[in-house]
Amino acid sequence: MRYLLDTSICVYIVKKSPEKVFTRLRRFEFGEAGIFAITFSELQYEFPELRVENWA
Repeated sequence: MRYLLDTSICVYIVKKSPEKVFTRLRRFEFGEAGIFAITFSELQYEFPELRVENWA
């Protein structure tokens, strides 16, 4: 893993705004970026549609 993304960057990615953040992430190779478990939890709280139980 080369990059560790914080909650703010992840929110930008989910909202695709600003566009340049989302565009930059799309250039990463698989496994090049990751997030902390606490960031994952914060995202699930703020964006219920991202909750694990909705993955199907």
